[in-house]
Amino acid sequence: MTLGISCLLFIIIFCFDSEYSIYYRILVLEILATIMDISWLYQGAEDFKKITIRNLIIKTLSIILIFTLIKDESDLIIYMLIYVLTNVVGNGSLWINITKYIDFKYIKSVNIRKYIKPAVTMLIPQIASSIYTVLDKTMLGALCNDISEVGYYEQAQKIVKISLTVITSLNTVMVPKIAKNFYDGNIEQVNKYMGKTFNFIWFLGVPMMLGIVTISNKFVPWFFGDGFEKVVMLLNATTPLIVFIAFSTAIGSQYLMSIGKQNIHTKTVIIGAIINAITNFLLIPKLMSMGAIIASVLAEGTIAVIEIIYIIKKQGIKLSIIFDKCWNYIIAGVIMFVITWMVGEKMEAKMLTTLIQMLIGSSIYALVLIILRDKFFIESVHNIEDKIKQKLKKARS
Repeated sequence: MTLGISCLLFIIIFCFDSEYSIYYRILVLEILATIMDISWLYQGAEDFKKITIRNLIIKTLSIILIFTLIKDESDLIIYMLIYVLTNVVGNGSLWINITKYIDFKYIKSVNIRKYIKPAVTMLIPQIASSIYTVLDKTMLGALCNDISEVGYYEQAQKIVKISLTVITSLNTVMVPKIAKNFYDGNIEQVNKYMGKTFNFIWFLGVPMMLGIVTISNKFVPWFFGDGFEKVVMLLNATTPLIVFIAFSTAIGSQYLMSIGKQNIHTKTVIIGAIINAITNFLLIPKLMSMGAIIASVLAEGTIAVIEIIYIIKKQGIKLSIIFDKCWNYIIAGVIMFVITWMVGEKMEAKMLTTLIQMLIGSSIYALVLIILRDKFFIESVHNIEDKIKQKLKKARS
């Protein structure tokens, strides 16, 4: 119902008598895709296989269509159609097996009121986060005479946000587990799950941050083309968001929401939004897109720090659970960074260089963790090996 109202308001406000009305009309399909999204059902049932397969197929199809059909800036409408239609198809595909989980019955009346308060509680941080994400670009466009600065900012943010989806994907798995154990009073198990989450963030976050900085000066020229040289500097400055957002998402959306403390996350996000707006106003006129990047990093860093302090002081999460294992990944990441940087400096800016840097970097990172006998990494490798062996055994039988 709420999405239907949102869709109607969107059409009335944006889809008529506007310079960009054709693009807004296409984006109506994005709202339709959101209405069709029932991935939450599979998350609650802990059936992540269907979501993973869906995402893999849709993202792969989208990339293939973009590289096949998009030739120049005149293909913007085609690009937008690819983006929204793949989302519609992907979310629509989740309805195929829905009868496995629920039975459709006619209900005469539903008491919606009791769901409004918890829904609004979860909605507010989403709105606050969305506002200051959009506010960055809005203020950048308003306070900066060069509109291309918005493009530089957007591209740098986009690369980092893509990296983030890998790390934050663990939240999907952990939320139902933490909620159930907290409800059952098994706090020790809740803390164990959070420990694994923080370990996972350090394990992937550190090499992603340092890896992006390592490859950026060779990656940006061939990926974005001429005129986007400034993205290298912006991309490097944006990388702390990977760890900051990963922590705030894990603590806010995964832990605080599961234990009924969503209001704490809401307050911290609002604080972050205020800091973001003030910093944007002060820095954008002088630093342009770099000012917006600094504002984003400062806001997300503040949110992460406040939430970390809260769960340590109020929820009894030990500092060691959060930071105990980070040094292995920092050491491995720095060694990876130095060697990969040296390799890239001797090569040209092309796709092959980026692939070689990524291959060498990941190999060195894994090798150093093995030398350091990192328990999390070694156990993860053994788990993957066991699953492969089990699948091979089933295939043979």
